[in-house]
Amino acid sequence: MDAITHGEPAISEQVFKRYTENLIAGDRNRCAAVVDALLSAGVAIKTIYQDLIQRSLYEVGDRWERNLITVASEHLATAVTEGLMNRIYAHIALPPANGRKVVIASVENELHQVGGKMVADTFEMHGWDSDYLGANVPTSDLANFIEDIRPDMLGLSLSVYMHMAVLKTMLDHLTRRFPKLPIIIGGQAFRHGGRELTRSYAGVRWIASLDDLEELLQQETPRPAGTGSETA
Repeated sequence: MDAITHGEPAISEQVFKRYTENLIAGDRNRCAAVVDALLSAGVAIKTIYQDLIQRSLYEVGDRWERNLITVASEHLATAVTEGLMNRIYAHIALPPANGRKVVIASVENELHQVGGKMVADTFEMHGWDSDYLGANVPTSDLANFIEDIRPDMLGLSLSVYMHMAVLKTMLDHLTRRFPKLPIIIGGQAFRHGGRELTRSYAGVRWIASLDDLEELLQQETPRPAGTGSETA
């Protein structure tokens, strides 16, 4: 593809716009061709996730909020994206396990789950065992799952700003029940506000991007397999 710069492969504006228009049109084959070309050119998976997939879905969301596309088109774009991420996952070279576990879930009532999948994949690319629970996870079920598997970290994804109060309720419950469990939060909703929420909880951190997540993971010290964190 003429728009990929070799040496430090990146995604050009031309490629992004072409991909986004094909995504909104629901053209799986053309979107897949863009992704395959980027992978063949050596573009990092994190770059594809962040600069193509995440950015294009933000554009889809913005157009939906401005009534420029329908809910059906937004859902189709999401479905195409999820299929492409499964395609990309086959190219991930997983490192040896570091013995740490993370649970990733979307906030209760939140139906979007692509962002959480990106986060889960990023953890796995850093040697973590990732349990990705998907969209609309009830708080009580999530808490019981955490109790059972005792992860080292929890990640919560929020795409729709109107669900911010639900996130706060979840954090109130989870931080009381698991006061020593580190929690990260992120997602498209925080483009509209809510970052100050983290100031109310000692163990909660807002993650703005996959770059920020990688920086956090590089700071984490691996611990022996099976230890888990003290979650209660």
